[in-house]
This record gives sequence, structure tokens and C-alpha cells, in this order.
Amino acid sequence: DISPSGDNLMCTLDDKRALALSLANVDIMRADEMRFTRVLAGAHLGAISSADVCARKSIIATVSATDHTVRIWTVTADTPSLDVVVRCPDAAPLSVALHPSGWIACVGFTDKLRLMHILNNDLRVVKELPFKACRVCEFAKGGHCVAAAVGAVVYVVHAFTFETLATLRGHCGKVKSIVWRDDDSTLITSGQDGAIYAWDMRTAMHDGENARGLEHVRKGRRYDAVAALRRRGGGLVACGDDSTLTELDDEFNVVRGFSSDGVKLTHVAYAAMTHRVFAATANGGVRAYKTPLTGEFIEYAGHVGAVTMMRLSADEASLYTVGEDGCVFSYDIRDGTATVNARNSTSKCKGHHGVAFARDEVLVMRGDLDESHQRIAELQTQVKEVTLHAQYQLRLKTAEMNDRVKTVEDECERRFSMERRRVAELERERDDLTRAARQDIEDMNEAHAKALADAEEEYARKMFAEVERFASLEASSAAAADAWTALQARMTNAHEESERTLKQECAMKVHALRDTITALERECDAQREEFATLRRVMEDTVHEEIEQLKASYEARIKREHDAGLVLRGENGVAKTKYALVKQHEDARLQEIAQLKADAESEARARAERDAEAERLHERIRTHERTLDAKNTSLADAHTELTRAEKHIAVLAQEVVALREQQTPLRARARELERDIETTHEELSRYYDANSALVRQVRDAKAQRDGLQRDIVRTRKRGADTADVVKRFQRDLHDCANCIQDAKTLKERVVTMYRTYVDDADIIADSESGVRTSEEKRQRDHLEKTVGALKRQLASDADSRRVEFHRIMRENQRLMREVEALRVKSFDGVVVTAVK
Repeated sequence: DISPSGDNLMCTLDDKRALALSLANVDIMRADEMRFTRVLAGAHLGAISSADVCARKSIIATVSATDHTVRIWTVTADTPSLDVVVRCPDAAPLSVALHPSGWIACVGFTDKLRLMHILNNDLRVVKELPFKACRVCEFAKGGHCVAAAVGAVVYVVHAFTFETLATLRGHCGKVKSIVWRDDDSTLITSGQDGAIYAWDMRTAMHDGENARGLEHVRKGRRYDAVAALRRRGGGLVACGDDSTLTELDDEFNVVRGFSSDGVKLTHVAYAAMTHRVFAATANGGVRAYKTPLTGEFIEYAGHVGAVTMMRLSADEASLYTVGEDGCVFSYDIRDGTATVNARNSTSKCKGHHGVAFARDEVLVMRGDLDESHQRIAELQTQVKEVTLHAQYQLRLKTAEMNDRVKTVEDECERRFSMERRRVAELERERDDLTRAARQDIEDMNEAHAKALADAEEEYARKMFAEVERFASLEASSAAAADAWTALQARMTNAHEESERTLKQECAMKVHALRDTITALERECDAQREEFATLRRVMEDTVHEEIEQLKASYEARIKREHDAGLVLRGENGVAKTKYALVKQHEDARLQEIAQLKADAESEARARAERDAEAERLHERIRTHERTLDAKNTSLADAHTELTRAEKHIAVLAQEVVALREQQTPLRARARELERDIETTHEELSRYYDANSALVRQVRDAKAQRDGLQRDIVRTRKRGADTADVVKRFQRDLHDCANCIQDAKTLKERVVTMYRTYVDDADIIADSESGVRTSEEKRQRDHLEKTVGALKRQLASDADSRRVEFHRIMRENQRLMREVEALRVKSFDGVVVTAVK
């Protein structure tokens, strides 16, 4: 279940354990971080069989036959807290009683009755008595003996000598309750047989048969619990299975009885200081009756199941109950006056001999105490040894440190002298470099002045030469313009003369063609009649041939279908083999690519890419020249085709006889047009492929430019490094000037260290790592790009070579057909010209 606030989740298990989970941070917690915590970790996992409260210490003992545990609770501020847990897997505990001193516990098991010492964190068995299934046991008020009920028999055993003092026989059923009087002279028992007996202990130690004094027997009723009323006149209070609270007087006569409204009462207790009788119910509640009893009560809810045992504290300020639900409840039963008395009574508790018992005393076994003393002695010995060893190691470290300090001082002195000599050498080197630099600067200035004078003289000479060349070109341009004007006039006159001659010849040819057309019309009519006759004969013959061809083609199609099925299967096998071969080839190519990934191949790769780019440029220029030649040829072919189309258009207007001869020519012309369109499409694809090659070359140039930029950056870094070295030399020289002042020298050295070591190392390391990773990435990318370009270039070269040969063959075929058309259409052109 989830709490109303939604912060906690509660769940119960089959073994009656309750677990809680906090939901406050469930959104950010991982699955392994969600841990359930047990609620009431000290609670029993089953019904509590019995319980007892110590008279002189704030402890409670509980046992459970379900989970086989004996638990000792420490009461702090009227709230029990678990102190000791002892598990008994071999036998189930049924009852428990605490010695008034709080050092001994009597626990009844299914096999034996055991007396145990209560230690700091354990229970140790002192004596085992052969009493099986002891369900009720009780220590005397003085703690000198313990009474244990086994079935219908009650045994009284000495608490220290473990001898049986008395054996009380008289009940016919199981004994359910045992109560000692305050002076331990009388023992009161009640049982399932409906009998309540008072036993005189002095008599019982000598004669157990005649020790029974007062008695109360009621047939057909079972008394589960009885409590003695410590008041003037005495008396008892008992409860049983008839749901009635019964009050008895000193003579064990029934004074009055009160019904519990059908609710079974399981246990009773009497608090003399508050004058109240408390009765536990099978519903888990506790009823409080005022004395003298009138039947009125106040019920307090608590347990879920029936209450199995109820005990009062020694000061009668608290009431402790245990039940079948495995819980221990504490009730505060003090009123205004009783609270003060209770606090005063708990300040000191005395025994029968006037010995005061402190609440914080703990029982320790002699063996455990000896073991603790031995452990303390061993630890003290170890401390002494460790101290001596530490002092010895400290002396060794001191001597070692002194030797190291001396060695470091000598080393520093030696290095200081070496640095002093090195500074002197650097000063001499600086002077030499300064003199050399001044001489170089003077030589450079002289060379620069001389080069400047030569450049001015060369520039003036080139300018004079260009002026002269411009004047000669201008004169040649004027002469060419005059020659072009004269040539244009001559060509115009020649063209007009040839046009007049052609018109006369065409007129003569037109008259001749008209006569020829008349003859051809007559011949055409005769051929039409002959064609109709031949057509009828040919239709019959062609129909028979079509039927024969149909049968032969059907048989041929069937054979080709069977052969196609066989070829399809072979094609699947070939595809499988090709996939395997391709997979092996890819693996081999990957291995080759990995082997080529070498740092030293970068320079060679750049050279190869430059050479490859140059070859691609040369091939592109070759393809462009080839395309220009093809465009010229196609333009000529297009001109010829235009002429042929004009001739065909003229022949379309000829006579009916010439139309039949002209129809095949038109069909052939359409085929030529389609071939030309196909050629245009192929040229477009060729142009697209060339454009892709140009883009690839552009990308290769961009990559080459990027590499050049990287080289420039590397050179710049080298120059920066040289600048840093120069600055370091200058700072070192300044530092050497302060060699006499130790403090200033130290500050200069520290400043140089911070300037040139810390940041430089970090920056150098970071730049080196970034440069290495970037160079590796660029190298891998360029190698992959170059490989792809090589493969694409090879495939494109093969495809272009095949395409070029095919286009050349197609152009040759078109040229032959155009020439044939020219020959065939010559007569038609003549006729058209005549018309």
C-alpha cells in the first residue's frame, strides 16, 4: 500500500514481515538502489507463546514457537527495544520466566527446560532439566526457586542448585497459570480441569501430597489465568473459557462473576497501586476494571489477534501484552498519584538480604572475561611492538632524508655551476649571432637595391617592346580590313552571276521533267492494275506462309522457354558464386586498405594525387577536342540531313508514280531522325559524365588545397616555436644578468618556468593530440577518396571507350546512308527544281 502523501510504499510478505520503500527520489534512482527496509525489525514472525518482565531490571523476555526465537528487550522510556535474539532451530520455545535479578532466564522447550544466563549480547545455557513441553514457568519473588508446569504436574526447582524441591500433583488437566504470593510461601495454580489450588511451599518440600491447602473446583469450566489481589482481605481474580471474569475471596469462594459479553478473556493481571484489574481478550483488546469490581470496564484496542500473555512492570506503571500477531504492546497505566510513587519506587530495588541491584550491571562469564584480558594484553604487546618499529623506521627515515638532502645540495651546486658556464657560452653565442645578423642585413639591403634597379630597367625595356608591337598590330589590322572589304565585293558579284545561271538551267530542266511526269503517270496506271492482280495472288500465298511460320515459331518459343528455365537456374548458381567471390574480394580489399595505412605514404599520396589530377586534366582536354570534332561532324551531318529533308519534302509533291518510290525514303528519313536523337541523348550523357569528372577533379583540388593549408599551418607552428625559443633565449639572458642576486634570479626562473613549461607543455600536448588525430582522419579520408576516384575513373574510362567506338561506328553508318540518299534523290531534286 502507498501512504497518503505518496512518499512511502509498504508491503507484507508471507512470513509476516513488513517492508517499506521510500518513493521520494524514485525518479532518479536506479533499480539496484531501491532497497526495502524492514519495519519493526525486532518483531516476531509468528505468534508469541509467552513473555515475562524482570522485577529489578528494565528488560522483557518473549518466546515464539513459530519462529523458534527467544528475544530479550530493553525498556527505554517505557518503549521496548530489541537487545538479544537467540534462534533455536532444534526445539521450539513454549514458555519463559525471568529471574528478579535479570541475570537468569528459564525457558521451556518442547524437549527440555533450560536455565540460561543473560549475557551482554547472548544467552548461555547453564542447566538443562528433563521437563518436556513446559508451557508455564514462574520464578519466585525472591528468585531462589522456579515453578514449571508439565502437563498436570508442577515441579519446583532450586534456581542455583538445580535440585527438585517439590512435585505438586493434583490437577486432572493441564496447568495453565502459576502465581506466587508476595512472600513466596504459597503457590497458586489453575488448570483446564476448572480447579484452582493453593500450595503451601514449606509443606510441599517435605510432603507434596499433603501440601495442597485451599482449593476451588468447578466442573465443566477451564481457568486460563488467575491473579492475586494484593489488598486487605486478599482474594483472586480468574478468567476462563466461559467468557466470565470471576472474583474469589480468601477461602477461594466465588464472590461475584461478570460476563464479558461473549468475548473470551485470555489473561488477567492486578495493579495494586492503581487498584485496577486488567483482562486481555481474544479480540486483541485490554479491559480495565476498577476495584472493587462492579462489572464496568474500559476497553483499549491493540493487537490484531488474541492476547497470549500480559505482564505488569515492577513499579506497576506499565502494562506489557503479547499476542498471536507477533507484536509487543506497552500501555501506560499510571494516574496522577501513581506516577510519582512509581518513579520513587524504581530508584532502588532491594532483595531479601538488603543488597541493592543496579540496572546497568551486565553478567559476564569468567571465560569471556579471561579471553578479553588476554586479548587486551596481546593488543598492548602489539602496540609496543608497533611503537618500537615506528621509532626505528623514523630514525632510518631521518638518516635517509639527511643523506638525500646532502646529495640534493651537492647536485644543486653542480647544476648551478653548469648553468653558470652554459649562460656564459650562450652570451658568447648571442654576440656571434648578433654580428652575423647585422652582416646578413647589410648584404640583404645591398642585394635588394641591386635587384630593384635591374627590375626597373627590365620593366622599361618591356614597355618599349610592347608599344612597338601594338603599333605593328594596329597597321596589320587596317590592312586586313581593306582586304576583307575587297573580298566581300568579289564574292557578292560571283554569287549573283551563279544565281542567274542556275535559274536558266532550272527552267530548262522543268520543261523536261513535265514531259517525263506525263509519261510516268501513264506508266503508273498500268503498274497499279498489275499491282492489284499481284496483291490478290500474294495475299493467298502469304496467308499460308503465315500459318506455317506461326506453327514453327510456337515450337521455337517453347524450346526457348525451356532453355530460359535452365539458364535461370544456372544464373542463380552464378549469382551465389559471384556473391562469395565478391565477399572474399571485399575482405581482401579491406586488408589491402589497412596495409596501406602508413604514416610515411602521405607525401607519396599527395604526389600521386597531383599527377593523377594532371592526367585527368589532360584526358578531359582530349575528350573536349574529341567532342569538338564530333560536334563538327554532327553539324555537317545535320546540314546534309536538312538538305535531304528538303528533297524529301519536294518529292512528296511529285506525281503518284513517284510517291510510291518516295514513301520508303520518308520512312528511312524518320529512322535517321530517331538515330540522330539517340546520338544527341548519348552526347548529353557523355557531357554529364564529363561534368562529374570535372567535379571530382575540383574536389581533388580542394583536398590538395586543404593539405597545402595544413602544411602552411605546420610551418606557422614551427615559426611560432622558433619565436618561443628566441624569447626563451632572451629571457634566459636577462635571467643570467641577475645571477648575483639570488632572490631576483629565483623569481625570474619561476616566471620562466610558469611561462614556458606549464602552459607550453599543456598546449603542446593538446595541439599534438589534436594534430595527430586530425592528420590521421584526413589521411584516411583522402586514401578512401583517392581509391574511390581511381575505381570510378577506370570504370568511366572503359565505358567512354566503348561509347566512343559505338558512336564512331554509328556516325560512319549514318554518313554512308546519307550519301546513298543523295544519290537516290538526285532525280527527284532535278524534278523539283524544274517545277
